[in-house]
Amino acid sequence: MVLEVVLETALDDVEYRLLRNYNFARKLRNLQRLELRFCRTIADRVLLDVADNCRLLNSLLLYDGGSREGLRRFIERCTKSLHTLDFRLPLDLDNTHLITTAETFRNLTTLRLHSCCLITGDGLRSIGQVTGGSLRL
Repeated sequence: MVLEVVLETALDDVEYRLLRNYNFARKLRNLQRLELRFCRTIADRVLLDVADNCRLLNSLLLYDGGSREGLRRFIERCTKSLHTLDFRLPLDLDNTHLITTAETFRNLTTLRLHSCCLITGDGLRSIGQVTGGSLRL
């Protein structure tokens, strides 16, 4: 059984703090798949909590969320078991995130990029070089 969580609402800081008071992140130790949709105001905190507590995470969908720094910290701290990343409309995702992603997640097999306006052809070529072409884009 795959443990999956979908946060698909505009939770605010207060609501997320309530979730954290119930040890939300620690209870998700066996989380394998996470979808964050339209959670821009809390995306960074959720990503960092997940990176610190969820060792089995293998799939992440991030739709419209995550700051430049929050994404960088998640990529650096997250479990290395991640094999599917799906970024949809992350306004701050850029080429440096792609390189760090490829270097960090050696098990990554699928990277989906939708409306990533700061990603260029150079970034895509670089990630292809780092992964040796084994990554499905």
